[in-house]
Amino acid sequence: MVWFNRDEDGYLRLNVKMLSVLAEERAIIEDNIWTNIGSPSDMNSPPQGKELRIDYVNGDHLFVKFMVMQTAEQAYKKYKNEHLLNSSDVKFPITVVEVNYKIGGTGIEFKPSGTSIQTNSFKGGFISHCGAGMAISTGLVFRQNPSLLPYKPESRLSPCPCGSGLRFKHCHGLLV
Repeated sequence: MVWFNRDEDGYLRLNVKMLSVLAEERAIIEDNIWTNIGSPSDMNSPPQGKELRIDYVNGDHLFVKFMVMQTAEQAYKKYKNEHLLNSSDVKFPITVVEVNYKIGGTGIEFKPSGTSIQTNSFKGGFISHCGAGMAISTGLVFRQNPSLLPYKPESRLSPCPCGSGLRFKHCHGLLV
C-alpha cells in the first residue's frame, strides 16, 4: 500500500506498508520515515537520503527515489506523458517520488513505466492532486508484519487475527 499524507506545512509525506505473502516483517514508511524493515537480503540507502532500496529473499522489493524536475520538458523526457507538457495544473519545479514495488511470487509490480497486477497492466498514468485510490481483489492472502497484529489469539487453533481465514498456527503463528 502506498499513499501520501499532507503535513501541517502543506508538504506531502510518503507512506508505504509493504505487503508480502510471507508471515515475515516487511518495511514500513510513515511520513517519510522508514522503520520495521525485517530481515532483508539486501538494503541500500545512500547518505543524501533521496533513495531507499530493500530486497527480500522471496522477491519482495521496494525502491523509492525522490528527485526534482525543474521543467515540464525534463519530466516529459523521463516519463513520456503528454499531460506533463499540456497541463496548467502542474507547477514546476516539482518533487517526484518514484516507487518501485514488487510483491514476490504474486505477479504484482508497481513501477514508473507501468503497473502489473497478475495478468492486468496499467501504463501511461500520471497522478497529480489525487484524492482517489484503487482496490483490486487478487485472492491473495497478505501476511506481513506479524509483530504488528493488534492481539494474539487465545489458542493457536483459533482463526488468525489478520483475517486470512487460516488457523493462527498455519498463518502468523508460524513466527511465534
